[in-house]
Amino acid sequence: MGKRKCSQRKKIELREKLENMSKEKENKQDSEQEYVHEKEVFLDLYKQNRQEEEESRQKSRCLWLKAGDKNTVFFHNNLKIRRAGNQIDKIQVEG
Repeated sequence: MGKRKCSQRKKIELREKLENMSKEKENKQDSEQEYVHEKEVFLDLYKQNRQEEEESRQKSRCLWLKAGDKNTVFFHNNLKIRRAGNQIDKIQVEG
């Protein structure tokens, strides 16, 4: 099984754990131990999401470098878009 599928499965399992914990919490009052466990599960889910975001960022950066190394239409179109976004159209001084 691929790393991505494994990561997705772990995220789903962590979300389900949090949902089950919140359902159980409705029926009774949490103990300190249950609160700590819920916090750990939440942090695991947060770390999993951050890891996935970081992997996506790195992959996009690699793709950009591959495409940017060549004088491609893709590269120049992105450059034009970036320049247009950074351009100052007008400056207004005192009204």
